[in-house]
Amino acid sequence: GYGAGYYDRSIERLRAMKTVHAVGVAYGVCEVAAVPYEAHDQRLDAIVTEQETIFASER
Repeated sequence: GYGAGYYDRSIERLRAMKTVHAVGVAYGVCEVAAVPYEAHDQRLDAIVTEQETIFASER
């Protein structure tokens, strides 16, 4: 997005200190097959929608 990597840097720092599970919240209608990413992007462990919970290990 347009957040200048703020959340990615925060998650990266937290993960360097301890185990952290990052969960995103979205509308199911926004689901896409693939998302572009950059080297600094942090992967979410799960995404919760009004329809389902998607775990990164499932994809």
